[in-house]
Amino acid sequence: MGRKKNISAEQLISWYMQTVAENGNKPGSIAAFAKTFNFDEKLFYKHFNTFRELEQAIYKSFFDQTLQMLKQLEEYDNFSARNKLISFYYTFFELLTANRSFVLANLKGQKRSLKSLKGLKRLRKALDYYIDTLKIETINLNIDSLNNLQLKILEQTAWLQFLAILKFWINDTSDAFEKTDILIEKSINTGFDLINVQPINSAIDLAKFLYNERIKK
Repeated sequence: MGRKKNISAEQLISWYMQTVAENGNKPGSIAAFAKTFNFDEKLFYKHFNTFRELEQAIYKSFFDQTLQMLKQLEEYDNFSARNKLISFYYTFFELLTANRSFVLANLKGQKRSLKSLKGLKRLRKALDYYIDTLKIETINLNIDSLNNLQLKILEQTAWLQFLAILKFWINDTSDAFEKTDILIEKSINTGFDLINVQPINSAIDLAKFLYNERIKK
């Protein structure tokens, strides 16, 4: 059987995810990957230079799919920023769950250093942009430089929040990952309440939840 002459980025992504999910590791080399799926190695480089770039495309595709699904909801545009973000996280983690074998194998051994994981680089940029589009209300400091700094802090906080939820989801053993859903709601509600200077009840509620989970483990 002759080698494949044309390969799309989507095919490479599908084959890569299949390989990682089934074997628990990424392929040993691009040459080995090409041999397994019967195509010339040079075709890989038409789309990606490295496996890392391919991984970045995978997580960015999860982000894109999430937004596509949300925009199909007629009521989404009328949601508050808080509810849009909650809906985004619910949908995004549903996609991760649908691809859990790949994600766990891909992030294996890196659960303590997710912040520096370069495979999530494009996802972080997309999430930063999404947070910006939500137009979350913050204190108007009447100084552009300070308002821009406030936005950067908001983006950084949102990213750290996302990583915390991701790490929790990786270790979540609850039915249908319902505890991850609880954490999503409590974390985002707490974040918005803190911005609106109404933190006490939500912060205590979140602290109780995390404390009880820690005690159980």
